[in-house]
Amino acid sequence: MAKFSEFTDTFDNGVRTSRWPRRGQNVSWDAANKAAVLNINTDYSGGIDTAPNVYDFTGSAIYFKLTFGPITSTFEVYCALTLDANNYIQMFVSSNSFSCQKVVAGTITNALSTPYIPSQHGPWWRMREASGTVYFDVSGDGINWVNMASTPDPTWSLTALSFSIYCGSADTTPGPSNLIVDNVNVVPYPTTALPVWARLTGPKGDRAVPSYFRSIDSAPVTLTNPHIRYDTSWTDARVYRTWQGICFLEGLIRRSDNGNIPGGTTVGNIPLGYWPAANSQVLLFASVNGDATLCMGRLDVTMSGALVFQATNAASGSAWLSLCGYWPVDPTWHA
Repeated sequence: MAKFSEFTDTFDNGVRTSRWPRRGQNVSWDAANKAAVLNINTDYSGGIDTAPNVYDFTGSAIYFKLTFGPITSTFEVYCALTLDANNYIQMFVSSNSFSCQKVVAGTITNALSTPYIPSQHGPWWRMREASGTVYFDVSGDGINWVNMASTPDPTWSLTALSFSIYCGSADTTPGPSNLIVDNVNVVPYPTTALPVWARLTGPKGDRAVPSYFRSIDSAPVTLTNPHIRYDTSWTDARVYRTWQGICFLEGLIRRSDNGNIPGGTTVGNIPLGYWPAANSQVLLFASVNGDATLCMGRLDVTMSGALVFQATNAASGSAWLSLCGYWPVDPTWHA
C-alpha cells in the first residue's frame, strides 16, 4: 500500500480523475493559477475525493493549501481521512470555528475547537501520524509548521484511507464563492526566497577548497545515540533542500566508540518535510579506516525520514559513513 506521502498534486494539468476519482459537479480548474476550484453552494457539491484509491497514513502525512475569502457563520470546509462513514479523521472550519477531530464508530472526539482566525489557521493544513499519535498542524507558508492539536491513533486501522476536501454553506448568505485547493503534498519554493548556502567540505571536512550550492532552507538531522557527527567544518548534521525539490546530505556519522555499525541500524532521523516520497538511497562509503577502503555499505532513507545503514557484503559495516548524495522530495523527480 502506498503511503500518503507519495500522493501529490500541483493541479498543473487540471483536476485529474487519476488523482480524484470522485468529484462534485461544482468543481473546476483554474488554468491560469494551476489550482482546483471548489464552488461553495448549499448542496455541498464542491468536493474532491481520492476514493476508491486509498493510502497508508501510518508514519506519513498529507498537507495542502486552502484559500478562500471572508467567511460567514454558515460557511463550512472539511478535509478528511476516511475509512468509512463512521470512522474518519478531519480538520475543518464550521460556524466560525476551526476544529480537529477523530470519529470512531460514530463517536466524535474533539482534539481542538477554537474560533477560526485566518492569520493563525492557514492557509496550509496538515494531518500526520507518528508513533501512535495523529497530529494536526497549520502553516502560513507550507514550510514552517505549528502543531495545533494531537490525539491518539483511533482503534481502527490507518493503513487504507481515502482523502477528501469539500465545502458548502447552509444558506445563500453572501460569503466566499470558491475554495481554492493547491499543492497537495508539494512544498512551495518561492523564487524570491533568500538562499541558504550549503558548503560541501568532503567526507571528513577535509576538502582543501570547499564548494557551495544554493538551497532554499535546511534542517538539523537527529542522530540516534550512540551515533555522532564527525566533521571539522560543521557542528551538526543538516539536510538541505533546493528549489527543484531535491534534498542533499553531506558529512560523516560514526559510533561514539568507533565500533562497527550492524546492518539495518537506524543511525538518524530527518525531520518531516524533508522526507523522500519513496525509499531512496544516499551514496556513501563505509570503511573501517574512514578513507574509502573496504567499502561495504549504503544508507537508505525511508519515507518516514529514518536513515538506515545497510551493510551490503558483511554482517556489519564500519564506523564511518559518508553522507554524500541526494534524493528528490517530489516523486516526479524520482527515477
